[in-house]
Amino acid sequence: MDNTQLKKVKEKRDYKAILKGGLFLLLILFSITFTLEIPNENVVGDILLINIGLKPWSSDTGGFHIALLYAFAMFLIGYLGVIYYLRNIYPRFIKKLPILLCLFLLIMPYMLSLSYKATLTLSNGIDAIDYISEKSKCDYELAENGYLILDAHLQFHNYSNKDVTFYIKYIPNDTFIETIIDEDILAATLPDTDEQQAFTIPPKTTENLKAYFKAPIITDMTNLKGSSSPFDIILYTDVDERQFIKIP
Repeated sequence: MDNTQLKKVKEKRDYKAILKGGLFLLLILFSITFTLEIPNENVVGDILLINIGLKPWSSDTGGFHIALLYAFAMFLIGYLGVIYYLRNIYPRFIKKLPILLCLFLLIMPYMLSLSYKATLTLSNGIDAIDYISEKSKCDYELAENGYLILDAHLQFHNYSNKDVTFYIKYIPNDTFIETIIDEDILAATLPDTDEQQAFTIPPKTTENLKAYFKAPIITDMTNLKGSSSPFDIILYTDVDERQFIKIP
């Protein structure tokens, strides 16, 4: 085999190594993204695992975060693969890889936030509404009529160019699991009636809405009062529904 043939064989071999190393590098980047949280939503890995039928946590109420174990395994495999295939071809890149990955970890949350907002901007109806759970809370107390009254203060942002009208349902959390008779979700109603309350948010604005919920209780507690935050809700219309549920 002459020098020309040897050169071609080497180039072909290097090309395959570069391709394999690139795939392992993508696995590293994916593993990092897997652990990041979409603003006001859930961790990317949790969402993906649920969509394919796997549990992101060891139990329904928390426990061990299995998604982190998957992310660590993918990162380790990817890192070892990159070093194995690229250390002789791109030694300088391998030396700078830890720094580059740290930069990616710093930049990626910002990119996720931009992507999330861009998606909402291009959506319509309740799909264009962002529920800001960190700035929302729910005060509750036991009324004289035997009902648990939940007075929620909710913050939303409408990214669309049109008014968006919707109804709200509150999903009782562990605070009320042994208190409320009906453990199903509670629809926001007008304070003096059982009529469902409609909410409207103007385009491109952030609104703090006050929603009123009530439910009969099953305990004999006479002093039930406090505040709960954050909590899960559902936005819905006559034809559509959108859930904002934190995992777990």
